[in-house]
Amino acid sequence: MQGQNDASNNGNKPDRKKLLRRFYPILLNGVRTILQPIVFIVFSYLIVHYHSKGLWGGFVDYLLFFYLATLISNWGSKDYLSRSFSEKPKELIPEWQSHFTARLPLLLVTIAIVPFIFEQSAQLYFILWLIAGFVNNAFIPVYTYKRDFGKVILTELLGFALLIFLILRSSQELTVTDLVYFYALSQVLKALVYSLIYAAFFRFSRIQFKWGLLLLSLPFFLMGCAGFLQSKVDLYLFGFFHNKELLGEYQIISGFFIFSQSIATILLLPYLKNIYRMKAMSIRSLKQRMIWVGFFLNSLVVAAIYLALKLFFKIELSALEVGVGFFIGWPSYVYVMHVFYLFKKNAERTVLLISVVSLGFNFMLSLVLLSLDVAILGVLIANAIAQIVAMFLYLSKKIDDDLFKKDK
Repeated sequence: MQGQNDASNNGNKPDRKKLLRRFYPILLNGVRTILQPIVFIVFSYLIVHYHSKGLWGGFVDYLLFFYLATLISNWGSKDYLSRSFSEKPKELIPEWQSHFTARLPLLLVTIAIVPFIFEQSAQLYFILWLIAGFVNNAFIPVYTYKRDFGKVILTELLGFALLIFLILRSSQELTVTDLVYFYALSQVLKALVYSLIYAAFFRFSRIQFKWGLLLLSLPFFLMGCAGFLQSKVDLYLFGFFHNKELLGEYQIISGFFIFSQSIATILLLPYLKNIYRMKAMSIRSLKQRMIWVGFFLNSLVVAAIYLALKLFFKIELSALEVGVGFFIGWPSYVYVMHVFYLFKKNAERTVLLISVVSLGFNFMLSLVLLSLDVAILGVLIANAIAQIVAMFLYLSKKIDDDLFKKDK
């Protein structure tokens, strides 16, 4: 009996090690992804607590432009290169270099717009922020594929530490220009560290502008546009209907719930290359697990959001707002495997179409409810309904390899 027990225990050890090996990348990637919203949460808390919501609302104007500029200059590179790396792992550096150089003119276009929109005192700092952000985002598909999440965490912590140091050491009353300057410096520091870690990627044998790559990654760019607007259109519309102080408050609330929406992808991102190689049956099985895990995990996340807003920002959500917030995050657990499966089958147009329909619902409902002066509850409802619409549309697309064989 003792021998059998020992054998049984020995037999379990590899399983435990295997589980740890699987869980470790998820844990690191989770920490890595959480760091960015934590930076914004702490950053916004310090500004709101020691200064004003109006000052944070003024900074949000720069933040919204940065989101748009990044969307354009990235041109769908994250999803395009993630799939490309999975298909051609030996061409990692050449693929990255080709897409990097092809997107440089897009970065220049976004930079050229800055002098026409923002105050002269903040223009140079904001341009540095845009350039550094371009470099930082360029390495997302690289460290995701390599699973270098530990290095990323250390880099993000360095940038975070610099940002907090600059805010706390400033004894004078801060301006929006100061905030842009501080944030730009933290982004530049991260860009320098990433450039050192992945120095081999900047060793170009020759520089070519392959414009055709922009056309190939166009579907991913359009999906990025639709996804971005779907999650941010309420924020842009909110700015038209309300003052900077209320806009700053809603940006904080929206940021929390958008993060809850992204957790499903965070859990799966370290295994994206494995998912692209899975059969339909395995993907369906993983999907069922995600649905139930998501229900309980999202409940905990929403409760944490409620407490964080109440304790740190003095923003108390109603029971209805909390309930609506749950349906902003949970649908993504239901349909995330459908998205990856459609990518696997090169069906980006289907994902794009669903994103556009969901965006339309979010835009129209946000516009109507804001016009009726429903304010924060209204835009949260619009966002949740858009997510539920997307969920049902994705569920109508079966995960079945035979269907795609018939199409071919």
